Amino acid sequence: GVQVLSQALRNPHRAEKAARLAQASQPVDPAEELRRHRSDGRRIRVWGCPGYPERLAADPFPPVILFVEGAESPLAGPALALGGPRHAPPARRS
Repeated sequence: GVQVLSQALRNPHRAEKAARLAQASQPVDPAEELRRHRSDGRRIRVWGCPGYPERLAADPFPPVILFVEGAESPLAGPALALGGPRHAPPARRS
């Protein structure tokens, strides 16, 4: 715990990572996040609610929440999805 953090803070690269992790672990206010996304021009589409793209709603594992920027009309046409791991192995994080 404390010893690891102390060692990390001596190395600028690790200190930066530690600071990012600490910041990311802070509680999130959902109402503030919604306001921020909307003020940045994003539209929020929720599965099961009006405005959610029909093709995605028909998917066996649709995303519950979509943050949309730009035109939504491409969501109605042919599509390709790319995905990756949420927790990449250390070799892939750089």
